[in-house]
Amino acid sequence: MNKTVAVQQGQVKIGNITIDCAILNDERRILVRQSFWNAIGISPDDLSKGPSNRINFEHGMESIHFISCDGQQRIGYEVHWLNTLCYLLLQLRRDGLLRANELYLAKRAQRIIVALTMKGIDTLSYDDTRSNGHHG
Repeated sequence: MNKTVAVQQGQVKIGNITIDCAILNDERRILVRQSFWNAIGISPDDLSKGPSNRINFEHGMESIHFISCDGQQRIGYEVHWLNTLCYLLLQLRRDGLLRANELYLAKRAQRIIVALTMKGIDTLSYDDTRSNGHHG
């Protein structure tokens, strides 16, 4: 059986949020569990119950166990889960399903989405300019 191991590790900066990340030997891009949930504003210890003991935020998310570059056992999620969870939180707010003590989650999610959009636009414009632009 092949072990899932990180071949590269680092941090991704999204606005003022930093999330630990890794690229695995099977080429999946992973956000490390602890910093993923901290970015959303949820303590990883409270995941099974949510901030008000009623929402299981991890339900349906595949946890990926891997060995980090420094040999430690880690857990992470594929990067798309950050965007998916942020949109879910915004939808719950829009539908009036978040309680007052949960609204901060939607605010953080909105900030993350805006920052991801800005980072994406910046990256796309840089990449497109480099590949299609004129050099002067």
